[in-house]
Amino acid sequence: MRSRASSDALSPNVEKGLPVALEEQLGVGRVMPGERRWIENPRNFLYLCLVLFLLHSACMLYRYGDLPSAPVIGDEVTINDPAIALSRGQGLIGPSFGGSVFGLDRLYAHFPPVYIWTEAIAFRAFGVSVYSLRLTTTVMGILACAVFLLIVWCLYRWKLADPIAACFAACLYPLNASVLALHRIARMDSMVEFFALASLLFVLASIFGNSARNSAGNERKRLVLLVAGAISAGLCLATHPEGLTAILPVLLLILLTSPVRRMLKAALFALVVVIPCAVWMIAYGSRWKQAILQMRAILRNVTPPPGIVHYAHDLLSKGQLNVGLGMRAALFLLCLLVLGLLLGRWAILQKSQGTGAVPDDLDRTRLLLANVFALATVLNLLLLTLFISASITRYEVMYPIYLLGLVMVFQGVSLKKGGQRIAVGSLTLLVVAQIVALSIYFGEEGEPPARFNNIVAMIPPDLRIAVTPKMWLAFVQNDRPITLLYLGYDGHLNWSMANSNPLQGFDAIVIDETFVDERRVYSPYAQAGRTERDFRVGADVVHLYLPSK
Repeated sequence: MRSRASSDALSPNVEKGLPVALEEQLGVGRVMPGERRWIENPRNFLYLCLVLFLLHSACMLYRYGDLPSAPVIGDEVTINDPAIALSRGQGLIGPSFGGSVFGLDRLYAHFPPVYIWTEAIAFRAFGVSVYSLRLTTTVMGILACAVFLLIVWCLYRWKLADPIAACFAACLYPLNASVLALHRIARMDSMVEFFALASLLFVLASIFGNSARNSAGNERKRLVLLVAGAISAGLCLATHPEGLTAILPVLLLILLTSPVRRMLKAALFALVVVIPCAVWMIAYGSRWKQAILQMRAILRNVTPPPGIVHYAHDLLSKGQLNVGLGMRAALFLLCLLVLGLLLGRWAILQKSQGTGAVPDDLDRTRLLLANVFALATVLNLLLLTLFISASITRYEVMYPIYLLGLVMVFQGVSLKKGGQRIAVGSLTLLVVAQIVALSIYFGEEGEPPARFNNIVAMIPPDLRIAVTPKMWLAFVQNDRPITLLYLGYDGHLNWSMANSNPLQGFDAIVIDETFVDERRVYSPYAQAGRTERDFRVGADVVHLYLPSK
């Protein structure tokens, strides 16, 4: 399908098949004299995107490694312990999870291996530190922002977005405090977003870009773009299954709007499925079934249950409000708002279709995009309600994709002067609120990465050591073998079956008060036959138990 609006965006040289100058491709050389608003100047819009990209990059690099304090509870440990082992030639295992009820110390399949492979390369190249720990997520976060802004620019060029809407969308993702905070944690979600956004860019370019024009050369370009989109979608799923929530609109665009034969569409969908399967087989080989069983066991026993209402209840039931909780709640509500607006806009367009007016090409394009994103929204809400575990990262990876969809389906909306003022004022307040939230976040006191090194140095090297996850990075970066005390993942059940004191097999125990449940369960056992010393490290209290002389 090809809309008249997107055809009008092409330069005369493209129409004649002549070479296109860079200025014409960017649109900065063709500013209509009647354009009065600053943002309607294509050159100014390009400058805005560049400024936002630089601001986002600066925010990602500011206090790099210091904020948030590493390791962030849970995920930075469970995801990166096998990456460190892989970088040291130990294979895809979690050596710090000795005795794990899931066997993580013998085979690690809690998360897919793509992000772990890239982290292993970083650890191999730069050693183990908080800076190498967060290198991959930082790079991927910056790249995801670049692709997002490129898509916004392309939507502007293809006449699929109004200048004002494109401007606000360009601000609402790169400057989102919640997204920036999550991208600074060593998880794979920024990589999921990058692949999902890259996939959307390729597919949109194949449908609405210059390659959509009918010619032999453009048909080849369109095919290449669709294949690139399918590969990116497959890598998105291979990075984490939660990527399905982000790439659903891309898959529906391929299915419903791509101008190719059905057999080719089937091949593209097969490619999306084959890539994560191939990655899994490469990683685990003959043990692929064992790996799947382990992932299913963790999903059933440890992962939070599905449900949007369940997640909202968890947020509201938190006893102590803090900056992190506020940011998660803000992103959760913002994502639901975007999904709700998409469904509302689709309903309005459907109602307008029932008036009997003959739609032009632009209206058909807008309606088709609204159908795609509305269907993806409904499917996602079903997945989040019934199948996908309740976690802020599920909403994080969806947010940029559906924000772009919202910009496209609201293209051409005309409001009265009062409505325009309300809409622009509300969006401006939202952007300002994000900037205020960023200033609050970066004003938080961080803790230096080496804050626990003195405690590590106090423990003789020949002792068997068990620690809570907050202490994990301090020990592994000093090449000190440990066993994690992390309820749900550790060997508490196996240790308890072997001995009435589950910590009998360890000499030194280190427990910090951040892990309330672990301190409650393990402290009584740690005191048996050991001498306790307490240390205040920043806002934390660490309890060190050494053998009594």
